[in-house]
Amino acid sequence: MAAEQFLAHGFNAVSLDTLIAMAGGSRRNIYERFGGKEGLFTEVVRQLCAQLDRSLAALDLDNLEPTEALMQFSLRSLEIVQDPRTLALHRLMIAEGPRFPELAQAIYDHGHHRAILQLATLIEGWQAAGHFTSDQHAEALAARFVNLLVTDFQYEALTGRGPTTMDAAEMQCRAKDCTQLFFHGACADALL
Repeated sequence: MAAEQFLAHGFNAVSLDTLIAMAGGSRRNIYERFGGKEGLFTEVVRQLCAQLDRSLAALDLDNLEPTEALMQFSLRSLEIVQDPRTLALHRLMIAEGPRFPELAQAIYDHGHHRAILQLATLIEGWQAAGHFTSDQHAEALAARFVNLLVTDFQYEALTGRGPTTMDAAEMQCRAKDCTQLFFHGACADALL
């Protein structure tokens, strides 16, 4: 309940009295358990971050061919990015980051950066197996792919400039386009 309130209204607009009225308990309970509203907010954000971790970590991509693994990674990433709670969490990070920089960092670490690290591990395996000819560092390649896949959609969704969801066909198309561009590039070999 506290998570939904903070995600919908931000830290400042949610009072302890409102949370107590909705969930029961007392100020004393909140102060004893969390040290106050800031402690409760911190715990809520940490739990939301843990949910982000579990969602992407549940993928088992190790035994798939690189193209299929990247497609599955892409589709799951797009599902996560367009989830209303994920969008709300990122809005919260933007709004409350200056006041809670450690939480803004946690949201980044458990979201965008976690995706990069998970993909980098796959890319390292592909490089070791000879599936990849790029000598660029795996984490740099992973960051470029994740940015290609999600950044413009996420920015437009967060700012209200574009849709906040994609249907299955749009997700499939975006995942395929990004995967092909990542593996094959956009230039003819003669231009390189």
